[in-house]
Amino acid sequence: EVIPATGNHSFANGACTVCGKEDPNKPVEIPFKDVAENAWYYEAIAYTFENNLLNGVGSTKFGPETTVNRAMVATVLYRLAGEPTVNGTANFKDVDDNTWYGKAVAWAAEKGIVTGYSDKTFKPTKTISRQEMATMLARFAKLVGIDTAEGADLSSYPDAGSVHAWAKESVAWCVDNGIITGVKVSGKLNLKPLGDTTRAQLATIVMRYHKLVNG
Repeated sequence: EVIPATGNHSFANGACTVCGKEDPNKPVEIPFKDVAENAWYYEAIAYTFENNLLNGVGSTKFGPETTVNRAMVATVLYRLAGEPTVNGTANFKDVDDNTWYGKAVAWAAEKGIVTGYSDKTFKPTKTISRQEMATMLARFAKLVGIDTAEGADLSSYPDAGSVHAWAKESVAWCVDNGIITGVKVSGKLNLKPLGDTTRAQLATIVMRYHKLVNG
């Protein structure tokens, strides 16, 4: 479950003001004891927490190395959209509208960001692959008017052939805009399209996207 953010924060139109913060150049203080200030993902986790996009798995725990599931990504995108009113239901037989992710999945399905599986399930707790996440993010970008047709040439990545046809345009757009930069394997950057995504990686990707569209 995504736990509501804690701390001395106020939010308006997706932006956040940290009450009482004297020095805007100081790192944002976060309540997560499992996120060290010198960790490569500290900035991303602080940024997504400050902007109310990605919260903890408890009041003092973020779980940076925990893998991300489909429901979590739908929820983050719903927050990026400003949590609009949802009138319909998800219509997936494995999604209860009363769950913490029910509204987010219903909204994502309505907007075509998620389509589910042929057996009419969404599989909310299934770990999401990197190419699935890229596809959902690109569909969201299209929803807000961003042209995602132009993308990077993926041929320089050793595992480019592993990207499924339905995900190539989305992955290429994410790479072209620096949202996905690859994972080093034997000294070379790989896309790892079928690989899992950790919460730290998700925070980094969401921060990059948010900065891209908000300047």
